[in-house]
Amino acid sequence: MVTGQDGSGKSQVARDFADARGGIYMPCAPYAHMSGLAATVADEIALGLECSVRNARELTSAVQAIAADLGIEGLLGADPLKLSGGQTQLVALAALLVMRVPALAIEEPLRGLDQQMQARVLETLSAYEGPVLWVSARPTAGERDIASHVLDLGQGKSSYQPVGLRLPSRLPMTLKGQDLGISPLLPARRRRRTKQKTLPLQQNLSCSLSGGEALLVSGANGSGKSTLLRTLAGLQPPASGVVLAGGKEPATLPAPQRVRYVQLVAQSPAHHFLASTVAEELKLGAGADSSQLVREGLLAAIGLRGQENIHPLDLLPAQQRLLTVASALAGATPCLLLDEPTEQLDDHGLRCLINLLQAHLGAGGSLVIATHDPALNTALHGTHLHLTSTVKMRSPIQSAMLDRHPPP
Repeated sequence: MVTGQDGSGKSQVARDFADARGGIYMPCAPYAHMSGLAATVADEIALGLECSVRNARELTSAVQAIAADLGIEGLLGADPLKLSGGQTQLVALAALLVMRVPALAIEEPLRGLDQQMQARVLETLSAYEGPVLWVSARPTAGERDIASHVLDLGQGKSSYQPVGLRLPSRLPMTLKGQDLGISPLLPARRRRRTKQKTLPLQQNLSCSLSGGEALLVSGANGSGKSTLLRTLAGLQPPASGVVLAGGKEPATLPAPQRVRYVQLVAQSPAHHFLASTVAEELKLGAGADSSQLVREGLLAAIGLRGQENIHPLDLLPAQQRLLTVASALAGATPCLLLDEPTEQLDDHGLRCLINLLQAHLGAGGSLVIATHDPALNTALHGTHLHLTSTVKMRSPIQSAMLDRHPPP
């Protein structure tokens, strides 16, 4: 296991390890590993193996075996582009592990996973036949237990440190969800072609948040945490029930008006960036009304003072994540919704994030956070909402896999 602060060179060590052993390096970007060529998860996992097996039965057996190891047998018939963040991580790992290459180097293999799935992944990595190196910014106890060697690269190049931060007062607002049913949003082309309704991931959910309050949402991968955040943010309508932000339904408001009430900070920072510099990124959306003093304070709080002209995509991963939160805070939106905001943050980055969130709460804002990280539970003292997996996919490997590889 390789650990160390952000910017210490962990990724380069991982790449060099894989290159020296004829292995494969897997960056921490599970969505980038989805090919877009496969109709099912089973086919996605099989893509790298198709040219090296003798027949369809061998291919199917290998896919089923790795899916069983990682506990994703129920996803084999699902669309790989319509999974949750944690499920996408598991599928990306399965597609890598099934190839049985001489060596593996993986960045943050536990990214976005609940505790049960973390244990499954670590057990699978421990059983791998070749050498495995993985990178972890904040290792769990389980990671330390299975590591035969630990390389700590120590201090990195990042400069962020928690600093005193005061934000302008947020407008008083209450966010309410009443008897909510939430479902994944189908693409428009599918909604036009079929009248079939997607089964709700969750039903009868209710919550109410006022200024200074935090709600921490937990649950197994695929239980609907991200879908709940998108619904509360007005990015998709509820399947049933109603969401009210300051008495208005966010889903009915145009985007420029909606972010004056609620704003979502998504799991992937790159999905946010629209400007070509850090300074301009802070001025987007509701941030256009922020003062120079507020923006400078936020930049200092995330260690980016003096780096205002850098492109956001040229920042370190942890800096990108902190920038997305700072950009949302610049607009003084009363309620922020954050999806797994602690991913890829080292200890210093975590303290900076907590500093930002506490400043928002202190200014009268509210938070809804989907997270598996116990550190946020300890720091924010919020109320909790645990989502159980009420709808499970149990689709077998679809016959298309055998159709494309008929037995000899």
